[in-house]
Amino acid sequence: MPRAELPNRIPEPKPKPFILEGRAKKNLARCFGLNDLPTEPNAAEAICLVISRYKATERGAKSTTIANIKVTLKNLEKKGQTYDDAVEVLADDYSGVDYITHGALQILAKAVLEEKLDAKEKLLCAASARLKEIEDHERIETLTEPLRLFCGWLRVIFENFAASHKKKPRDLRKFAKQVFIIADIETADFDAHSDRLDEYLGTDISAG
Repeated sequence: MPRAELPNRIPEPKPKPFILEGRAKKNLARCFGLNDLPTEPNAAEAICLVISRYKATERGAKSTTIANIKVTLKNLEKKGQTYDDAVEVLADDYSGVDYITHGALQILAKAVLEEKLDAKEKLLCAASARLKEIEDHERIETLTEPLRLFCGWLRVIFENFAASHKKKPRDLRKFAKQVFIIADIETADFDAHSDRLDEYLGTDISAG
């Protein structure tokens, strides 16, 4: 078994442009309860952007393992370069840690780098709490990480553009599934487990 280490930095993704065709726009507009997609702000542009970003990151990162995440968090209990390296990883926008850990600790790690008062203590406390959460986890499904964020962004787009009478869970699911079809994203598991789709659509993307 390979030795656990700090996860690798993920290269900045280079999305390829995604274009919505006329029929796709009409189908999505109906999901929003509209005749056409809004242009101010531009709904089609927002949808294309999140699709292209997902396509650029959908393969996940091999070094985002539960063992590597635990090492990163435990290294915050140490001193010197070992500690500094862990802080750098957690502060990095393209860190190879999972999105939940990154979302919980990045701001605190940046505060440490900025030498803010009590930042080290707060980061260590948050890291200890996260370690307890993942203590019994055997692995992190790296391929689901980009999909969770993608679904979270789809929810935000739906909430921003859908007519008020359409803002119900079933309408959000319908919109998400329509995007999956248009973008040729395989999500057969969601057809059998709508609760899992609801969980993914509820992803907090505030750190994404």
